[in-house]
Amino acid sequence: MRLDPETRRSRFAMHATDTFLKGYAETSFTLNTLIFAYFEEGLVRATAELRSLDDFELAEAAFCVERDWRRMGLATALMTSLLKAARGRGVRHIYINCLATNRHMQALARKFAAEMTFEAGDVIGRLVPLQEDRPSWLSQLLDRLRPERAATSA
Repeated sequence: MRLDPETRRSRFAMHATDTFLKGYAETSFTLNTLIFAYFEEGLVRATAELRSLDDFELAEAAFCVERDWRRMGLATALMTSLLKAARGRGVRHIYINCLATNRHMQALARKFAAEMTFEAGDVIGRLVPLQEDRPSWLSQLLDRLRPERAATSA
C-alpha cells in the first residue's frame, strides 16, 4: 500500500488501486506462488514472486522494490534466491513481462542473461535457470516444507 503510483504501474502494468492490491495479496497465497521478501524494521520493502504456470516447468517472475530501497542490490539478491528455488523445483523457463518503460526490471533481467524481446509495448524476458549441481531430494523436500527460510535469507 506504500507503493507510489509509478511503482504500482511498473509492477502491475496498470493503475493499481488499494482495492486491487488487497485482492492481489490475498489471492497470491492461494495460487502456486513462491514469494520472497526483504524486510526492514518489520516492513516488506522488496518482493520477488515465482508463479508456476500450467506445467510446473514454466513459471513467471515478478519483482517490486520500494523507491527508497532501490539500487541497494535487493532485486539482485531476490533474483538469486528465486533462481535457486526455480532450479530446485525443476523449472526450465522463467518469463518476465514488463512495460517498455520499466528500465529497472529490464536491467535486472539482463544482469541474469535474460533473452529479451519487445512485443506490443511490453518487454518479455526469458530466463533459463542454469542446472548447476542439482539439489538433493532431501534439500528439495526441506525447501518445500520450509518456504519461509527462503524469504528470510534474502
